[in-house]
Amino acid sequence: MKELLTRIRRVGFMVVIGVCVIIYIGLGIVYLQQGPKQKDLEDKINKTMAVVSKPLPSMEQLQAKYDAVNEALEPMETPEALEVIVDIARDNGIDVEPEGGKFYINPPSAPKKTKMAQRTYSVLSFSNIRAQDDFDTVMNFI
Repeated sequence: MKELLTRIRRVGFMVVIGVCVIIYIGLGIVYLQQGPKQKDLEDKINKTMAVVSKPLPSMEQLQAKYDAVNEALEPMETPEALEVIVDIARDNGIDVEPEGGKFYINPPSAPKKTKMAQRTYSVLSFSNIRAQDDFDTVMNFI
């Protein structure tokens, strides 16, 4: 009987030591992983603090920007849209005179209605716009 109790004590002692070793190894793994995670979280906190510390724009500024965006997105007739494209080409140094033959726009298709968010927009699709000039001038136009 004494042998059995001694054997149970030894086995119990080994089991307790085994459980402690397993817990210790698990805690060691968690401890080793904490360093990189904490550094990553500190970086995220610093980035967030940089964004949060900036002052918010006033309501009037936001409303003015919102109104400017809505005004820019107002429907535009086809001739107005063509005029805007020609002005952009002219501003970038492309010869837009018909005699030069360096700039050509195919007539756009009929406007298509597209709904985005709460508004419906008319979308004019221009295809096959041709502009000839040196590389930098054409890239500036694009």
